Amino acid sequence: RPEPDATEFSPEPQAGAHGASRPTRTIRPVGRATVRAVARPPSMRTPFFEDLCAEIRGIDLGDDTLLSDRLAARVRESPEGVDHEAWLLLAVLRARDDDAAGALEALAHARAGGGPVATIEFLRAHLLVERGDPSAATAALDAAAADADDSVASADIEHARGALAWASGDLSAALRHFRAALDDDPHDAPRWLQTGRALAEAQRWDEAERAFS
Repeated sequence: RPEPDATEFSPEPQAGAHGASRPTRTIRPVGRATVRAVARPPSMRTPFFEDLCAEIRGIDLGDDTLLSDRLAARVRESPEGVDHEAWLLLAVLRARDDDAAGALEALAHARAGGGPVATIEFLRAHLLVERGDPSAATAALDAAAADADDSVASADIEHARGALAWASGDLSAALRHFRAALDDDPHDAPRWLQTGRALAEAQRWDEAERAFS
Protein backbone atom coordinates (compact mmCIF):
# COMPACT_ATOMS: atom_id res chain seq x y z
CA ARG A 1 0.00 0.00 0.00
CA PRO A 2 1.37 3.45 -0.87
CA GLU A 3 2.48 5.65 1.98
CA PRO A 4 -0.21 8.13 3.05
CA ASP A 5 0.26 11.66 1.79
CA ALA A 6 1.96 14.03 4.20
CA THR A 7 -0.32 16.98 3.42
CA GLU A 8 -1.82 18.28 6.66
CA PHE A 9 -5.57 18.73 6.79
CA SER A 10 -7.09 21.60 8.74
CA PRO A 11 -10.75 22.53 9.20
CA GLU A 12 -10.00 26.24 9.05
CA PRO A 13 -12.24 27.95 6.46
CA GLN A 14 -10.65 28.95 3.19
CA ALA A 15 -12.00 30.85 0.20
CA GLY A 16 -13.56 28.40 -2.28
CA ALA A 17 -14.43 28.88 -5.91
CA HIS A 18 -17.98 27.70 -5.42
CA GLY A 19 -18.86 29.09 -2.00
CA ALA A 20 -20.95 27.27 0.60
CA SER A 21 -23.05 24.99 -1.60
CA ARG A 22 -24.03 22.95 1.43
CA PRO A 23 -24.31 23.77 5.17
CA THR A 24 -21.07 24.85 6.79
CA ARG A 25 -19.44 22.57 9.33
CA THR A 26 -20.26 22.88 13.00
CA ILE A 27 -17.15 22.72 15.17
CA ARG A 28 -17.48 20.55 18.25
CA PRO A 29 -14.93 18.43 20.12
CA VAL A 30 -14.44 14.76 19.35
CA GLY A 31 -12.04 12.20 20.78
CA ARG A 32 -9.87 9.52 19.23
CA ALA A 33 -12.40 6.85 20.17
CA THR A 34 -14.96 8.72 18.09
CA VAL A 35 -12.50 8.92 15.19
CA ARG A 36 -12.03 5.15 15.29
CA ALA A 37 -15.79 4.57 15.49
CA VAL A 38 -16.65 6.85 12.57
CA ALA A 39 -13.95 5.50 10.27
CA ARG A 40 -15.18 2.79 7.93
CA PRO A 41 -14.09 1.09 4.69
CA PRO A 42 -13.97 3.30 1.58
CA SER A 43 -16.86 3.64 -0.83
CA MET A 44 -16.86 5.22 -4.27
CA ARG A 45 -20.34 6.59 -3.52
CA THR A 46 -19.33 10.14 -2.72
CA PRO A 47 -21.63 12.58 -0.90
CA PHE A 48 -22.53 14.45 -4.09
CA PHE A 49 -23.40 11.20 -5.88
CA GLU A 50 -26.13 10.63 -3.30
CA ASP A 51 -27.23 14.28 -3.50
CA LEU A 52 -27.40 14.17 -7.30
CA CYS A 53 -29.39 10.94 -7.29
CA ALA A 54 -31.83 12.44 -4.78
CA GLU A 55 -32.21 15.57 -6.91
CA ILE A 56 -32.95 13.54 -10.04
CA ARG A 57 -35.27 11.21 -8.12
CA GLY A 58 -37.25 14.14 -6.74
CA ILE A 59 -40.14 13.82 -4.32
CA ASP A 60 -43.83 12.97 -4.58
CA LEU A 61 -43.23 10.58 -7.47
CA GLY A 62 -44.47 7.51 -5.63
CA ASP A 63 -42.83 4.18 -4.85
CA ASP A 64 -39.48 3.44 -6.51
CA THR A 65 -40.56 0.01 -7.76
CA LEU A 66 -43.84 1.22 -9.25
CA LEU A 67 -42.15 4.21 -10.86
CA SER A 68 -39.40 2.03 -12.31
CA ASP A 69 -41.96 -0.42 -13.66
CA ARG A 70 -43.90 2.40 -15.36
CA LEU A 71 -40.76 3.79 -16.97
CA ALA A 72 -39.68 0.32 -18.08
CA ALA A 73 -43.10 -0.16 -19.70
CA ARG A 74 -42.67 3.12 -21.59
CA VAL A 75 -39.26 1.95 -22.81
CA ARG A 76 -40.71 -1.34 -24.06
CA GLU A 77 -43.66 0.32 -25.79
CA SER A 78 -41.91 3.28 -27.41
CA PRO A 79 -38.21 3.69 -26.59
CA GLU A 80 -37.83 6.54 -29.10
CA GLY A 81 -40.42 8.51 -27.13
CA VAL A 82 -38.44 8.39 -23.87
CA ASP A 83 -36.49 11.63 -23.34
CA HIS A 84 -33.15 11.97 -21.57
CA GLU A 85 -34.76 13.12 -18.31
CA ALA A 86 -36.81 9.92 -18.10
CA TRP A 87 -33.71 7.85 -18.88
CA LEU A 88 -31.81 9.67 -16.12
CA LEU A 89 -34.61 8.97 -13.66
CA LEU A 90 -34.67 5.31 -14.66
CA ALA A 91 -30.88 5.13 -14.20
CA VAL A 92 -31.15 6.51 -10.67
CA LEU A 93 -33.98 4.15 -9.78
CA ARG A 94 -31.93 1.20 -11.01
CA ALA A 95 -28.87 2.42 -9.11
CA ARG A 96 -30.95 2.68 -5.93
CA ASP A 97 -32.01 -0.93 -6.56
CA ASP A 98 -28.32 -1.96 -6.83
CA ASP A 99 -28.70 -2.66 -10.55
CA ALA A 100 -25.50 -1.00 -11.77
CA ALA A 101 -25.63 -2.66 -15.21
CA GLY A 102 -29.19 -1.49 -15.81
CA ALA A 103 -28.35 2.00 -14.57
CA LEU A 104 -25.38 2.24 -16.93
CA GLU A 105 -27.57 1.17 -19.84
CA ALA A 106 -30.10 3.89 -18.99
CA LEU A 107 -27.32 6.49 -18.73
CA ALA A 108 -26.06 5.54 -22.18
CA HIS A 109 -29.54 6.24 -23.55
CA ALA A 110 -29.68 9.52 -21.62
CA ARG A 111 -26.42 10.68 -23.18
CA ALA A 112 -27.49 9.59 -26.64
CA GLY A 113 -30.65 11.61 -26.13
CA GLY A 114 -28.74 14.80 -25.41
CA GLY A 115 -28.65 14.64 -21.62
CA PRO A 116 -26.18 16.70 -19.53
CA VAL A 117 -22.75 15.17 -20.10
CA ALA A 118 -21.17 16.17 -16.77
CA THR A 119 -24.06 14.74 -14.76
CA ILE A 120 -24.20 11.53 -16.76
CA GLU A 121 -20.45 10.90 -16.68
CA PHE A 122 -20.24 11.70 -12.97
CA LEU A 123 -22.92 9.11 -12.25
CA ARG A 124 -21.31 6.62 -14.65
CA ALA A 125 -17.99 6.85 -12.82
CA HIS A 126 -19.51 5.67 -9.56
CA LEU A 127 -21.42 2.83 -11.21
CA LEU A 128 -18.40 1.69 -13.22
CA VAL A 129 -16.45 1.24 -9.99
CA GLU A 130 -19.24 -0.98 -8.70
CA ARG A 131 -18.90 -2.98 -11.92
CA GLY A 132 -15.17 -3.38 -11.25
CA ASP A 133 -13.87 -1.05 -13.97
CA PRO A 134 -11.83 1.73 -12.32
CA SER A 135 -10.08 2.65 -15.58
CA ALA A 136 -13.40 3.39 -17.26
CA ALA A 137 -14.46 5.27 -14.12
CA THR A 138 -11.39 7.50 -14.41
CA ALA A 139 -12.23 8.19 -18.06
CA ALA A 140 -15.80 9.06 -17.06
CA LEU A 141 -14.57 11.58 -14.48
CA ASP A 142 -12.25 13.07 -17.10
CA ALA A 143 -15.25 13.46 -19.42
CA ALA A 144 -17.27 15.06 -16.63
CA ALA A 145 -14.46 17.53 -15.92
CA ALA A 146 -14.06 18.37 -19.61
CA ASP A 147 -17.76 19.19 -19.91
CA ALA A 148 -18.29 20.61 -16.40
CA ASP A 149 -21.29 22.84 -15.85
CA ASP A 150 -23.33 24.16 -12.95
CA SER A 151 -24.79 20.70 -12.27
CA VAL A 152 -21.48 19.22 -11.08
CA ALA A 153 -18.89 21.39 -9.31
CA SER A 154 -15.19 20.90 -9.92
CA ALA A 155 -14.72 20.17 -6.20
CA ASP A 156 -17.17 17.27 -6.44
CA ILE A 157 -15.29 15.81 -9.41
CA GLU A 158 -11.97 16.20 -7.57
CA HIS A 159 -13.41 14.54 -4.46
CA ALA A 160 -14.74 11.71 -6.62
CA ARG A 161 -11.23 11.19 -7.98
CA GLY A 162 -10.08 10.82 -4.40
CA ALA A 163 -12.83 8.33 -3.60
CA LEU A 164 -11.90 6.33 -6.69
CA ALA A 165 -8.24 6.31 -5.65
CA TRP A 166 -9.18 5.19 -2.14
CA ALA A 167 -11.46 2.44 -3.42
CA SER A 168 -8.56 1.32 -5.65
CA GLY A 169 -6.22 1.14 -2.66
CA ASP A 170 -4.17 4.30 -3.26
CA LEU A 171 -4.73 6.19 -0.03
CA SER A 172 -1.95 8.71 -0.75
CA ALA A 173 -3.59 9.81 -4.02
CA ALA A 174 -7.00 9.84 -2.34
CA LEU A 175 -5.82 12.30 0.29
CA ARG A 176 -4.25 14.57 -2.33
CA HIS A 177 -7.52 14.73 -4.28
CA PHE A 178 -9.55 15.26 -1.09
CA ARG A 179 -7.24 18.13 -0.14
CA ALA A 180 -7.64 19.72 -3.58
CA ALA A 181 -11.44 19.43 -3.33
CA LEU A 182 -11.43 21.08 0.10
CA ASP A 183 -9.15 23.86 -1.16
CA ASP A 184 -11.75 24.52 -3.86
CA ASP A 185 -14.73 24.39 -1.47
CA PRO A 186 -13.93 24.08 2.25
CA HIS A 187 -17.54 24.41 3.44
CA ASP A 188 -18.90 20.96 2.56
CA ALA A 189 -19.54 18.90 5.71
CA PRO A 190 -20.02 15.46 4.05
CA ARG A 191 -16.76 15.93 2.15
CA TRP A 192 -14.92 16.65 5.42
CA LEU A 193 -16.47 13.51 6.94
CA GLN A 194 -15.24 11.26 4.15
CA THR A 195 -11.84 12.93 4.31
CA GLY A 196 -11.73 12.24 8.04
CA ARG A 197 -12.40 8.57 7.41
CA ALA A 198 -9.49 8.43 4.97
CA LEU A 199 -7.21 10.17 7.47
CA ALA A 200 -8.28 7.66 10.13
CA GLU A 201 -7.47 4.83 7.71
CA ALA A 202 -4.01 6.40 7.38
CA GLN A 203 -3.80 6.54 11.21
CA ARG A 204 -3.36 10.30 11.10
CA TRP A 205 -5.51 10.58 14.18
CA ASP A 206 -5.07 14.24 15.06
CA GLU A 207 -5.94 15.41 11.55
CA ALA A 208 -8.86 12.99 11.37
CA GLU A 209 -10.17 14.32 14.66
CA ARG A 210 -10.02 17.86 13.32
CA ALA A 211 -11.79 16.82 10.14
CA PHE A 212 -14.62 15.21 12.13
CA SER A 213 -14.95 18.04 14.63
